[in-house]
Amino acid sequence: MSVVDARTGELIWGIGHTTYHVGDGMVADFDPEHPGLECFASEDRKGGSTDKYLLTADGKKLNTTHEEVPGCCNWVWWDADLLRETFRGDDNRWGASSSSDGRSQSIWKWQGEILTEGIEGDIVLIADRDGDWREEVITALPGELRIYRTNVPARDRRVTLMQDPLYRSYVLHRSMGYPQAPVPSYYLGEK
Repeated sequence: MSVVDARTGELIWGIGHTTYHVGDGMVADFDPEHPGLECFASEDRKGGSTDKYLLTADGKKLNTTHEEVPGCCNWVWWDADLLRETFRGDDNRWGASSSSDGRSQSIWKWQGEILTEGIEGDIVLIADRDGDWREEVITALPGELRIYRTNVPARDRRVTLMQDPLYRSYVLHRSMGYPQAPVPSYYLGEK
């Protein structure tokens, strides 16, 4: 797990030790106490480790305990600020290994307030379908699809996220079985 300069390949920061199989990773601005995107990842037990990592944008380690490092898959821009939210009650998996088992999920600020309750079904897609830069959550239940939309009014206007080619590519990848929340090619977070 590292950050490198895309132009030169030079290492900007790394975690400083051997990893075994980092199977999941994500960047999202969800912690207002640290500027920029937080970087987090978890190792896959197939590689012999279940370590997790949470770092600031500049590489400062914030946490490595399982309870303090969020899951990597399901993140959503839901309310009117630029911090990303995640799901409580979600196992943060996708596909055959994921099952809501009738559990109701909530969208919440990481280690903060619950914003929306009653999201039911397996999450199959998170994307800015409606075009107001916040995302909709599509879930599946036996015999039905549900689309959940935020009821929080936006405080500003932005170009729809689907206009960004990288964001669209992430949406497409998820529809093909790669369960990462989509990210844009530009910084979208708190200043």
